[in-house]
Amino acid sequence: MKTKIQYTILLAVTALLAGCNNEQDLFNVSSNKGSFALNLNNGEIVVNTETRADPRTLSATDAANYNIMVYQNSIELWGQKKEYSALTDADCILSVGKGYAVYAESCTEAEAETGFGCPRFAGISESFEIKASETTPVSVTCTPANGGLCVVFDKSFTDVFGKYWVETKDSRNLVFNSENMATFTKVNGKDKRSSGAVAYYNMDPSSEEGQTVQLEIHAKGAITITKDVLVKKGLVTRFTVNGPGAGTGSNTGTIDIEIDYDDDYGIDDNPINLD
Repeated sequence: MKTKIQYTILLAVTALLAGCNNEQDLFNVSSNKGSFALNLNNGEIVVNTETRADPRTLSATDAANYNIMVYQNSIELWGQKKEYSALTDADCILSVGKGYAVYAESCTEAEAETGFGCPRFAGISESFEIKASETTPVSVTCTPANGGLCVVFDKSFTDVFGKYWVETKDSRNLVFNSENMATFTKVNGKDKRSSGAVAYYNMDPSSEEGQTVQLEIHAKGAITITKDVLVKKGLVTRFTVNGPGAGTGSNTGTIDIEIDYDDDYGIDDNPINLD
């Protein structure tokens, strides 16, 4: 298994949202109100505790589509999540009290599994207190909430079979073929995904390991093999189909399967630009 990279997107509070210049007037409405300040940053990429990039503040464009919700004692205070770009001064004003928390996500679970889907990052802050006429800093650490799956057709396989595809046996029925198969290039001696489709899956809440996806491999319309694959959170499962005698996986015979896990989750597909 390749070294796991944990991508952390830090939603750190460093200043009030733009437009909060009338803070004193808002506080004059009631002495029992306070506020929280919210800016979004992406966090460092860490490899075995070694930092590879410093955190940077996301631009308004980067952060615009993040969904935000405020809780108090686990109760939602808004009727629905609000996009970061739609937050107003009034949204930052809360009644004095304890037990508040801010939740953030890069997309909804439904969006993460629409079509081939997309990487999803989510997290919730520690509990904080709102004090009268004060601004409370809040931070949220968003980590990967789903995992990806890509398919590689090895040359030993494509040289033998002229027509082939892999299909997911679930409600999405996603198809991997010669047009969207994953390709990898060597970067600093390591395989990095350079192109190809990635199917993203939300995690099974009843499983600590991840989400099991059943794949069906078709070759020349005559050979069909079914294989269960485990998709893990924060990783992209690389499913490689080899031709006769070329693979090193557990299967034997005409088609051989290899399963590996890549740590480049979301880098080339993630709508948030990770430097």
